[in-house]
Amino acid sequence: MIIESARSRIFYKSLDAAFTASLRPPTGVAAQLGALISPCASNYDRVAMLVGLLDRAIPGTQRRLSRALHRPASLPFRVRNVQLLGYGSGATVFLLDGDGWQRVLKVYRRTIGRSGKNLSQLATTYSAKLNTVRRWYGNLVLPAEYLILHGPILGVPAVAALQEFLPDIGQDVFACHGHGDLLPLLRKDNGLRADFSHFARRTLEAVEQEHACPDILGEGNVLILGRGDGHVLRMIDYGGFDMEVLQRRCMPTLHALEQRLGTLRSILEEFEVA
Repeated sequence: MIIESARSRIFYKSLDAAFTASLRPPTGVAAQLGALISPCASNYDRVAMLVGLLDRAIPGTQRRLSRALHRPASLPFRVRNVQLLGYGSGATVFLLDGDGWQRVLKVYRRTIGRSGKNLSQLATTYSAKLNTVRRWYGNLVLPAEYLILHGPILGVPAVAALQEFLPDIGQDVFACHGHGDLLPLLRKDNGLRADFSHFARRTLEAVEQEHACPDILGEGNVLILGRGDGHVLRMIDYGGFDMEVLQRRCMPTLHALEQRLGTLRSILEEFEVA
């Protein structure tokens, strides 16, 4: 169990970092070296920076690594193309392009290379998280189906989520607020305002009553999407935080989370006063 966990966490996670390195924004050599030796950098980021440096020294290294690691034929779908879309704190995201259909596949990094029994347990854990978020938010949650499959990276077993592909990539709720666009949008769009109010109230209730909070820190986890003449709010990621654990262990994350919870409170209060 310990060996399997270490292999997944260190070896396969490093391969995933090498595979997604091409998605990193271009940076100079000094920035890459700084990230490589920084004590605050994660091993995932260090591997990606190392691949970037190798690609500078030997052009094409990054591309050859990605090709060597990519095994889309192992997926249990008939697809014409499997495209790497992005990566988050816990999953690497692919676009599956089939015959008349498209889906997003999120492969959870911590599950890559695990045994069948552990994969089943992890899939149950992810499914339980989705059920909790559905209980909190209902139709605001973008549905997902959890699968155990041979993933696109070396064909190694992993847990993945299959979701609807959203051609409209939308706007992150908190980024939209930071740019000053959110409040005017909420004022003129009644449907979006109802979605946002439900989202904000249920988030604050979950924190106060269950000492839990969804991952509202990840970029793009909570999106505003265009629908016809209006907009809707959708949650596309189901990670979360135990607030009591954060209070004991992780002050930077807790501080960032409390700032966003404060943003939700202030917006709700503004509409209540209006």
